[in-house]
Amino acid sequence: MVVENNTTNTQVALTIYEDAQDGLVDGWVIYKEDNETNISNIYDVDKASNVIKLERGAMSDTYFVLGDKNSGWANNDSNTIQWSMNTTNTFKITILVKTTNGTRYIKYDDSNTNRGQYKEDSIQYGLGTASKDGTWKTFTRNLALDLKDANRSSLLPEIQQAEANNTIVSINGFRIDGNMRVDNIAMIQDGTITEDTNTTIEEIPTIPNPVETNTTTVTDQNQTIDINGTIINVSNTAEFKSALTTAQDGDTILLAPGIYDNLNEIVILQNNLTIASHYLTTGNQSYIDSTILRGTGDKEHRIFDGSRVAGSSENIKFIGFTIDNSGKFITFTYGNGNLVDHCKINGIRRDSISFDTEAGGQVLHCIITGSGDDALDIDTKLKGNFEFAYNQLLDSHDDGIEVHQWADTKEKIVDTMRYNFHDNIIKNSGKDGIQLIDFHDKTNREFTISNNTISNCGHVGVGMIYEVSQHEETGFVGTDMTERVVVRGNIFDSNQYHLLGGDNMLVENNEFKNATNTAIKRVKGDSVIQNNTYINNAKDFEDSNN
Repeated sequence: MVVENNTTNTQVALTIYEDAQDGLVDGWVIYKEDNETNISNIYDVDKASNVIKLERGAMSDTYFVLGDKNSGWANNDSNTIQWSMNTTNTFKITILVKTTNGTRYIKYDDSNTNRGQYKEDSIQYGLGTASKDGTWKTFTRNLALDLKDANRSSLLPEIQQAEANNTIVSINGFRIDGNMRVDNIAMIQDGTITEDTNTTIEEIPTIPNPVETNTTTVTDQNQTIDINGTIINVSNTAEFKSALTTAQDGDTILLAPGIYDNLNEIVILQNNLTIASHYLTTGNQSYIDSTILRGTGDKEHRIFDGSRVAGSSENIKFIGFTIDNSGKFITFTYGNGNLVDHCKINGIRRDSISFDTEAGGQVLHCIITGSGDDALDIDTKLKGNFEFAYNQLLDSHDDGIEVHQWADTKEKIVDTMRYNFHDNIIKNSGKDGIQLIDFHDKTNREFTISNNTISNCGHVGVGMIYEVSQHEETGFVGTDMTERVVVRGNIFDSNQYHLLGGDNMLVENNEFKNATNTAIKRVKGDSVIQNNTYINNAKDFEDSNN
């Protein structure tokens, strides 16, 4: 089929996989469907045509795939994909690509940051928060260029070396995680687009509101980051400390390269404060290494802390730093929009990052090495959602991630607390890769643990343990935890136990290998174990629903 290209006004050859004009949804497959999941072909007034509407139900792990799940597209004629979408929700779109080095998953989401190739088979690009502003947009991505750029920007030298000459063999599928309307999913024949860049086209022009916003383009990542409020530029420790006292809610403190030392127990009172290196405004990863936040070395102290007074210290963001020489880096206390992104955190003597009181948030694209206790610690009691993704959590003395659930006998958790840990590398934890501390009674919490690689942990890859025994772990008995825990698509390698479970788990599509004791222990009750791979474990199952 030949259609008009939106970017050059020339004719381009397309292979159309979905344009919704037939009024059907036959090309779509739903995975992990529940009663509320729905795919419909509807007329969209703004687009003036039929489109596909995707709606997920209560199961947050439902996803939609366009194409035959067995054979895939097998498109070896083109490397350029285009689609149109309209959403106000968080999303992830994954293109399944066959390469000369094996399958690669190229993922596009609504974040403002790019991880590149963060592990062997996975690549991530952010399309920016404007991608979910509720207007129709068309995205065009040269997958060959994205594969090449992802390798070049990887923080892992071994991946850069292994993937240097990797090329695309075929494009095999299109997956959507999230609620949206989508249309015109197509492969564009290479050579028919004159631009050598990846593009976004706004189909429905909008008039921007006259707000006081500074917009900064990250030049090497094809993305735009909105910086709200006043930008305060600082270049030394004294200026930084002064800025922390004078900044207003919503401001951004931008740190020039250098060492900012003797930082100790600084309580951040502002809301929506962003603290960033020049990585934020340039996308140049050298600023991560050259902009250093350094504590005093006191084990009992932290660099930053949140207020314990409700209404302050909400939604604090740290972007693009190296952090070292402290008891802790930060304890977040309030707000659900806290963020640590693209940071390297080395040798913190207790928990590197803690969430406490009523704080939720994200830790993304970080390398956290040698934490004296846990790399990431959640002690939030009654509210908060969490996403830890695309991180490397290495050599923690205790756990890579520890979640202290806390009892809720009075059922004060009104909104379900959701914990989403995905696409991380967790290695060499002294105790557990991910530890979930249980209090017998069921609380309003849900966990999704997916696409992680968890290896060489002294105790358990993913383990559940009762509060009273968290420092003992004798016998590795597991718990009767009834909160829903989905463990999907992970690689477990060379842990003593890979999975020590509870009573309400879905364990599927994982690879369990080289467990020195048992791969899966005490995953029973209402738990389901299916479609996993077991390789060279001392024992595959014990006391489980296998």
